[in-house]
Amino acid sequence: MARALRLDEVERAHLYHLAGSATPPPVRARLRPGLATLLDAMPDVDAIALSPVQDIVGWNRLGHAVLASHLDPAAPTSETPPNKVSMLFTDPATRALHRDWEFEARLAVASLRYVTAPLVTTTSRTHDIDLLVADLASRSADFARIWAQHPVESCSSGTKRFRHRIVGDLDLTYEMLHLPEEDGHRLMLMHATPGSSHDDALRLLASTTLSG
Repeated sequence: MARALRLDEVERAHLYHLAGSATPPPVRARLRPGLATLLDAMPDVDAIALSPVQDIVGWNRLGHAVLASHLDPAAPTSETPPNKVSMLFTDPATRALHRDWEFEARLAVASLRYVTAPLVTTTSRTHDIDLLVADLASRSADFARIWAQHPVESCSSGTKRFRHRIVGDLDLTYEMLHLPEEDGHRLMLMHATPGSSHDDALRLLASTTLSG
C-alpha cells in the first residue's frame, strides 16, 4: 500500500505505526546531503558517518586524514563504501594505526553486535549482517575468535589511541551520536584535549588537509 500511495519515508513509517507493524527497512542507504555538508562544516573535528552495519558513508577532510588517508577521499560515496570493522581486521594500514589493536578489535565487534541487534527483525537487514559476519570470519581468524566470545557494548564514548604516520601518537576522545530518523546512521566525532600535544598534532594534521 505504501508503494501504491507513493509515500515518502516518514509517511511510510507513520502508516506502519498506525497498522501496528514494525517499520520496514528504509529505502535510503546513503548519507543525506545535508548531513554530508554538516560534516564538512566541522574542519577542526574528526567526523565520520556510519551506517548500521558500520559502512563508512561519509567523512570530512580530517576524518579521512586520521582514519584512512590511504583510501580515496570519495570512497564513502562509492557503490561499496569501506566498512569500519572490515578495515580494522583485514586492512594492514588500519591495523597499524591503532596502538592497542586488540582492545579496539574487541570494541568494534562489541559495537557491531550492539548496533545490529535491533535490526535482526527485518529479513533484508539480517541478510546484510549475516553476509558481513560470514565474510569477516572467513577472512580474519581474529574476528572469528572475538565474535565467538559474544561481546556486546554500546561504545558511545571513549578514547582512541592512534599512531599516525604523519603526526605520530594521537589520543582522541570520541562521542557517538545516534540519528534515529536517518536509517540508524550514527556520527562519530573525535577531538583532542584542548592545549595538549595531541591537540597540537590534530591541528597540524588539519592544516595539512587544507593545504593538500
